[in-house]
Amino acid sequence: MIAILLLAFQMGRAGDPLNVPVPDPASPVMHDASSVNQFSLYKGPWLTGTIQLEGGDKMPYPPLVVSNCGAPVRSTWTTFQVAATSCLVGISVPGYRSAYFFVRDRAVVVLKRLGEHEGSSISITALQTPVSARKSFDQGRLAAYRKNWTEAARAFKKSLAIYAENANAWDELGAAQEFLGDSASARESYRRAASLDPRFIKPHVHLARLELAANQPASAMAAAQSAIRLIPLEFPQVYLYHAMAAATLERYDIAEDSAAKAIEWDTQHEYPRAEYLLATLLQRRGDKNGALRHYRTFLERAPAASDAAAVGERIKLLENSP
Repeated sequence: MIAILLLAFQMGRAGDPLNVPVPDPASPVMHDASSVNQFSLYKGPWLTGTIQLEGGDKMPYPPLVVSNCGAPVRSTWTTFQVAATSCLVGISVPGYRSAYFFVRDRAVVVLKRLGEHEGSSISITALQTPVSARKSFDQGRLAAYRKNWTEAARAFKKSLAIYAENANAWDELGAAQEFLGDSASARESYRRAASLDPRFIKPHVHLARLELAANQPASAMAAAQSAIRLIPLEFPQVYLYHAMAAATLERYDIAEDSAAKAIEWDTQHEYPRAEYLLATLLQRRGDKNGALRHYRTFLERAPAASDAAAVGERIKLLENSP
């Protein structure tokens, strides 16, 4: 069983090794280009849209509008403009669920309220950050977009030296430190981010992944559980992390339940490895038909996975078994 779990752990999304820190698709390393001088000369064309809150709520804070490819964006309290491109765009407002989408012209984006116990993918502390600290923070995110992790870490540290209460900056610093191979510092940065804003969910998700990579299943399970308590609608992968940790600890019923939830919540099918893990758990307790179903779904959603041939052989063996 441990060998199966290790194989499952090697692949999160199809083709992405989990033992290399990879930004989560639900929370990509996104770049707010509105304050970066190099985009100031962009004259268009622009795709425009309107931002609304559920129930006609009044906008409590200026929305954060970002793109995942460095495309220019700009926004007011209720509108946004994005350079005409195929980039993924995200809009976040504290207290509301973030929206991620490929923008079309004249789009109307309605952000839904968070539930009573639901966590946020953006911390309210980011909006309290003074301008001087925000400038370095934006420089750090631009460096992260360029995968210049040394410069990103330096800029985030500079921002935090000015204003140490920005949970988002601690979380971004942790990601840069992970990419630089400094897991110990990344762990502390994520923990600091989580302590500054109890409803900020991202550092808990990142901690769960980090602890799994470090072969610390008990710590990974605890971090994942902290995220689950915040109702991680935008982070279905945390259920996969929770399932992997539980299975490694031989808590198979819990692992099966979490793997099933990962599949249920992963509406975009970004984490097919959950199908594989659930199949192995079902096979372990003798549910041949259930195991076959999830093995086949895994291959449908991750045909290029490094172990696709091995899973195909496993399916043949199960089909021919009594």
